[in-house]
Amino acid sequence: ACVWGKALSCPPEKSFPAIPSTAVALRQGSIAAILEKKAKVLRVFEETCLRDVIVELAAAFRGRRLFAGQKRMVVSQYPKAAGDAFREAGFIREMQDYALYL
Repeated sequence: ACVWGKALSCPPEKSFPAIPSTAVALRQGSIAAILEKKAKVLRVFEETCLRDVIVELAAAFRGRRLFAGQKRMVVSQYPKAAGDAFREAGFIREMQDYALYL
């Protein structure tokens, strides 16, 4: 159950569709990052926690708490500074994307 955009207001620049293919990372109650379109797009709003967001998203995916029906997560659109964090979290570089396999 996602309350953003319903019971809680969401800033326009951080808006997202409240559907099962979207994951939201919070930091101290504020939206730090959004993973959309079954993990294809990663939007980060707090650059200082980029590494932590990616590591936690990877852990949630491995623990089947995020996109439980998928055997791999492929991120195609992401901040340029995310490469090291993806590798640290266990993602593999595939062409221009980063993939994480179960």
